[in-house]
Amino acid sequence: MRALALALLAAGLLLPDSASALALKPWIGMDGTWGNCTMTDMNREIGRLNAEFGGTALRLWEIKSGPSVGLSAGLDLGRGFSLGIGYDRLFSASGAEDPLHYLRFRFPANAVKAIAEYAFPTKGNLGARLGVAGGKVMENGAIVFPLEEAVTGTGPLFETWLGVDWLAQPRCALSLQVGYRSARIAKVKIGGVRAVNPDGSDFTLDYSGMMARLGFRFPLAAAPGTPGSTSATGIRPWLGADGSWARYFMSDVNRDIPDDELGMDEISSGLGLGASAGLDLSPGLGIGVGYERLFASSEAGSGSSLKYDLAANAYRAFVEYRLKSAGRLGGRLGIAGGTVMEAGSVEIGDESFDVTGSGPLIEAYATTEWQAAPHLAVVFSQCCRYARVGEVKADHAVLWNADGSRFSVDYSGIFLRLGLRVPFGK
Repeated sequence: MRALALALLAAGLLLPDSASALALKPWIGMDGTWGNCTMTDMNREIGRLNAEFGGTALRLWEIKSGPSVGLSAGLDLGRGFSLGIGYDRLFSASGAEDPLHYLRFRFPANAVKAIAEYAFPTKGNLGARLGVAGGKVMENGAIVFPLEEAVTGTGPLFETWLGVDWLAQPRCALSLQVGYRSARIAKVKIGGVRAVNPDGSDFTLDYSGMMARLGFRFPLAAAPGTPGSTSATGIRPWLGADGSWARYFMSDVNRDIPDDELGMDEISSGLGLGASAGLDLSPGLGIGVGYERLFASSEAGSGSSLKYDLAANAYRAFVEYRLKSAGRLGGRLGIAGGTVMEAGSVEIGDESFDVTGSGPLIEAYATTEWQAAPHLAVVFSQCCRYARVGEVKADHAVLWNADGSRFSVDYSGIFLRLGLRVPFGK
């Protein structure tokens, strides 16, 4: 934290002292990181368990690295200095299973940080920057064996890095950073109870190590001398609402649905309702976030009380490229990534079981856009979605298929989405 404080102090001393010279340029960013971990205590425990599992097919892998995804926002202050804030979701895990046993160590963590950077003077589209960050890492994990116990704790976070930026467009830069992260949780609780090592010392989770980060940074005011740098009106925020229909690949669910005498239909498709918000960045690029409620259900006929209600919440961030067009009709190509979170239930007679779980979501789509009015567009999107919940729980117990594989709920398939977008600004 001392290095961050010194960087902030230096930025304050070197900033231009006149309001006209202080050209504040806001930016937002998204990135993915691969980082090493120093999970000494956890890997020692994994070694002990593997020794106990000797002679069986169960074997846990050591946790030595893991990915993360992040969002950031900030201000370029002039003279190369930039301040911002960021959020990262860190992932690390280990596990083992066979038809009779299931063990998972899942240690995702949330990292929040303040950022200070200095960009070296450059010419052209390539640049370099030096950065530091300080904040907090918060454990949000679980141990499943076979029931789930929450793993919690907090600790300080410090990062430093050297990065290279390539300004691909006036409002889109590709950034590659290499650096080091220190993020150690010195006091961990499992199921609300303090965790200790066999020697009585505190059990720790340590995400510290070298890291490499690749991402996009979107300046919301173009750099001087580039097309569009004389006006900020090229950025248009918008809000959207939509409905969708999609095919689902529910093989495990449909295998579990009873035979036809109960009058239950297989779940092969469903509807969705969503909302989104974004920014159209000039020229051609757009970014945004979206939420969608996916519906999937099947119910037995009269005289029986059996119902599968497998609704899910889908959250995504997306990047779009607007195709050149003339008149009111236009097109976009987009990709999205996020998570799908199961939020359903199964009712059997008078009993009801909550169904939970989460998994990755990826979409690729093409959009046709009709500008019905200056501040209203009708949009139609179609293509493909991958959204599979690979570990499903009913009342916190992991579900299994008859063959010993994990039960899954799969919302993957083609989709059609029709909606409205309301742009703001000129």
